[in-house]
Amino acid sequence: MTEEFRELCRSAERRIAETSKQKEEVMVTIGLLDKEIHETTRYLMQQEQERAAAQFARPRTAQLDEEVARLTDDVDCLREGLKALEHSKSVSLAQMRELDGRLAGDRRVLVLCRVD
Repeated sequence: MTEEFRELCRSAERRIAETSKQKEEVMVTIGLLDKEIHETTRYLMQQEQERAAAQFARPRTAQLDEEVARLTDDVDCLREGLKALEHSKSVSLAQMRELDGRLAGDRRVLVLCRVD
């Protein structure tokens, strides 16, 4: 095995270690995003229920109309936040796929190193 080939093998090992660390960080991020998505979804459903109850409450009053408007704003804000969280998760999942591809390539290099 030439020195150049050995260096290629060592480089692949270093990249695997670095990429594995990056992948762990992305997995933690995805876990945190999942938790936040779950909590936001739960709170959104609660706010939607409160809004529905306020919309159909009788008799209608100005105070009740203000409450419906406030709850509608809250629901809209929560929906936008949920979209942003889901987008962030999508980006993280794409990063995970990219890192998996890198790991697969470097692992193939290590298999070749062990053959020689």
